[in-house]
Amino acid sequence: MAETVVCFVLDKLVPLITAKAGMLSGLPTELVAIGNELRSIKVFLKDAELRAEENDGVKEWVRQVRDIAYQIEDVIDEHLLLQYPHDHPYHQCFNIFSYLTRCVFLLRPKHQIASTIRRVRSEVLEINQRRSSFTLGGGPSSSNGLEYEDPHKHIDQDPRAGFLYVDESELVGIDDPKRDLIRMLDLEPQDFPQGKLISVIGMGGLGKTTVVRKLYEDMYVRKHFPLRAWITLSQPNKTIHVIRNMLTLFYRSARDCVPPEIGNMDEESLIEVLRNYLRERRFLVVFDDVWSIETYIKDVLPTNNNGNRILMTTRLEDVALAWKGSSFDHVYKLQPLSSEKAWDLFCRKAFRDLKANCPLELENLSRAIVRKCEGLPLAIVTIGGLLSTKNKIVMEWQNLCNSIGAELASNLHLASLKKILLLSYHDLPHYLKPCFLYMGIFPGDHSIELHRLVRLWMAEGFIPRKSGKTLEAVANEFLIELIRRSLVHVTWVDVSGRPRNIRVHDLLREIILLKSHELSFFRVLNEENSSMDAQSRRLVIQNDKQGTSTEVVVEGMARKQGVRSLFLFLEHEAVPKFMTGSFLRAVHLLKVLDLQNAPVNYIPEATGSLRHLQYLSLKWTKVEKLPRSIGKLGNLQSMDLKHSLIQELPAEIGKFLHLRHLMSYSYHWDDTFSLYVKNVKAAKVPAELCRNSQEMQNLGWVDVSHSAGFIDQLGNLKQLRRLGVAQLTREDGRNLCNAIKNMHHLEEFMIASRNKDEVLEIDRMSSPPMLRRLLLMGRLDKLPEWISMLENVVKLVLCHSSLNHDPLEVIGALPNLIKLIVCEAYDGEQLHISARRFQKLKVLRLYNLCNLKSLKILLGALPVLEELELGPSPLLKEVPISIKNLENLTLLRFHDMPKEFLDDLTPKTGQHYHIIDHVPNVYINFMAGAAHWETSLRHPQYKEMVSYKTGAMYQRCKRSSAWGTTGAPIYKPSGGTGK
Repeated sequence: MAETVVCFVLDKLVPLITAKAGMLSGLPTELVAIGNELRSIKVFLKDAELRAEENDGVKEWVRQVRDIAYQIEDVIDEHLLLQYPHDHPYHQCFNIFSYLTRCVFLLRPKHQIASTIRRVRSEVLEINQRRSSFTLGGGPSSSNGLEYEDPHKHIDQDPRAGFLYVDESELVGIDDPKRDLIRMLDLEPQDFPQGKLISVIGMGGLGKTTVVRKLYEDMYVRKHFPLRAWITLSQPNKTIHVIRNMLTLFYRSARDCVPPEIGNMDEESLIEVLRNYLRERRFLVVFDDVWSIETYIKDVLPTNNNGNRILMTTRLEDVALAWKGSSFDHVYKLQPLSSEKAWDLFCRKAFRDLKANCPLELENLSRAIVRKCEGLPLAIVTIGGLLSTKNKIVMEWQNLCNSIGAELASNLHLASLKKILLLSYHDLPHYLKPCFLYMGIFPGDHSIELHRLVRLWMAEGFIPRKSGKTLEAVANEFLIELIRRSLVHVTWVDVSGRPRNIRVHDLLREIILLKSHELSFFRVLNEENSSMDAQSRRLVIQNDKQGTSTEVVVEGMARKQGVRSLFLFLEHEAVPKFMTGSFLRAVHLLKVLDLQNAPVNYIPEATGSLRHLQYLSLKWTKVEKLPRSIGKLGNLQSMDLKHSLIQELPAEIGKFLHLRHLMSYSYHWDDTFSLYVKNVKAAKVPAELCRNSQEMQNLGWVDVSHSAGFIDQLGNLKQLRRLGVAQLTREDGRNLCNAIKNMHHLEEFMIASRNKDEVLEIDRMSSPPMLRRLLLMGRLDKLPEWISMLENVVKLVLCHSSLNHDPLEVIGALPNLIKLIVCEAYDGEQLHISARRFQKLKVLRLYNLCNLKSLKILLGALPVLEELELGPSPLLKEVPISIKNLENLTLLRFHDMPKEFLDDLTPKTGQHYHIIDHVPNVYINFMAGAAHWETSLRHPQYKEMVSYKTGAMYQRCKRSSAWGTTGAPIYKPSGGTGK
């Protein structure tokens, strides 16, 4: 982390030296000297941070480096704050008198900054000189002759060793993965000749090594391989030593004498002997705990046709993919234990003297501890073993359950677990460490939205600029790398398979909290812990029902001004007392203010004093109005106002801000009925914003009816990835066609007309080449021809289109469409889906097709469809018989269909029940009294009330049928929040 902070400070020093340091007479020399010293320190920081785990002196030196880097950052930001008003258009009306007055006013703070810089330079020089006493290495070829220190070298012995030789009868949950791996080995004679590599991947502590070891020792496997070798690569060894060890193990497994001369051979000779020895023999080799993508060790083995097998274990998906050499190779992702198996394993370890039976009074606490382990065998075994040494009383177990993080830090019983989990952190490159630690800011039970996380990383300065790539693209690469390192779990993906929500394993989060406290990365304040850390750059207030922590923050901010980020995760309804002008002026260096879901209803005018602010979130707050001073925030990059009560943005925003992301109102893609019942909410945004924010990436929803010339100015936003415009008139549609013709990066496009009867005239629109999601809400004279050219679109929504011609023939030809929603978009009586249409479609929802009498799906259409929803369609009396052909259908849902239609679906007796008999999940939504209900055809005892909203959509269908119900039906989403 110190390396990251130093790199960040160096990046800020360069422009200050070249552009603005001249404002401080004589200081460029001082700043250049500081930069040179920091670069010298940076060379040794990676090695120092690794040694800090074992050496308190080095640890203190690293802390001093980090603290002095923070001081330099503070000085830079304070200096920029003094210069900011001169550069900002908010202060254009200066006359000579005001200019001289300001110069005099700033003399003292400038002098203080100059004095601080000189003091910091001497401290940096002293810290750099102190480094020599630790003989730190500086990389693979360091100046002092020491070899580069590998992160794994600091483990005195392999902490997994004790688990390798446990009797298989004592293990839980290895039977299924062991059976899967044996099947992948293809040991049957007819399948054997082809060589194959199998990579077993998963997070640390998941049991990869244990499973593979039991496979390696299995008698059935051993009889197929006369030669076997087990090579552990987590410990750093020279290649020659690994090859010599592997050759020795092969000799011994075959009961051959090991030639004494191999101890003196060079690497090339050893490889020749190895390849000759294995040339006509069948072998099995395991490379355990691989961290490098270099495949040289594997490549020295001969590629004969004797049925050789290679197994490897790794935490890193990139390593597994790099080692995969052909289509015959496999990557096997080991899964956590199920809740039942995790409970079984825990009881075996914690209650050995009680025949593995958990005392009733300890069961709730025990299950809570097992849930924290989240199916991680190593955690269950070590924590269960620790508890087996404690008295079986509630108090002791409660203490452990509440303080697992503290126990990880100090309890020797958990040392091996801590070391294994820390390995993944230490192996991270310096640019990923802050990104990983940042996830600990969110409460443990939170699923983290990726859009939110990426924008926070950008605001914090964690994401470097790379030529030819946007910051968002680089941030997404960082995220994918963390996922592939098994440090982050994806909890929800969108319909196209892209991750949208993630979380961190509970025990990895405990490691994050330990490291963050040690590194002063962030501080969590709550009712149990309300003491502030003097060095923490980020403050997180959680579960502060009594307001204790917020009071501490208010008091502490008067003394401390280094905080850069503030997060609120509060559950109580009281408005935090610290949202005042005096408080905001005290945290004037703030870069991130995240108030999402916080009980806040007012933002003071003093918000304009946060000149360094880059990220502001008021999502799901009760704030109704933004202060005019918000226009002073010239560094603001992201402003999230979704689901707040703000309906209009002040004009100053358009004049002075240079935003990249402005999210005003949003909707849920899957919350279809509530979306279509009422008009889309959209904020009134000044047209000037489009002139000044040409780096804008996301903009939506925007009300174009209250901003003259907005659509004309919209054409300036050529970098847009997401755009949502509402309240369009027919003429606006024509202008919009011209505005987006140069938006070549547009991925998500949402259009809503002024009302359901207003025609969207968008026929002349060019097809955005990168478009992936499209929503058209409004009447269409005909389906625009450019829709047929959307080769990359994966999700399409048509609403209120009232088309007279079947749109599915054209839409069905889109090559990558995965999800289609059609709601009140077709007025015809027949829908016809031809063969070979919708070859990739997985989700089809046909809502509110009131005139529909027939739905035909020809054989060969919709081959991979998984979800189908239909209704209300009051004139569709029979179940479409072609549903029988949809072999991959797993979910079928009908909304308020006619009685005759539903009667035919009665299990066993219904005339058309056989049509849907192959679908595992069939749900029926219907009105009963004043409520809307959902029942399951497969489980008749299931009946659940679902919400409903009244609206014109339902009433329109009601007028065309003899239904005796009122209200508009709402389906129950099958999963996800939809974006």
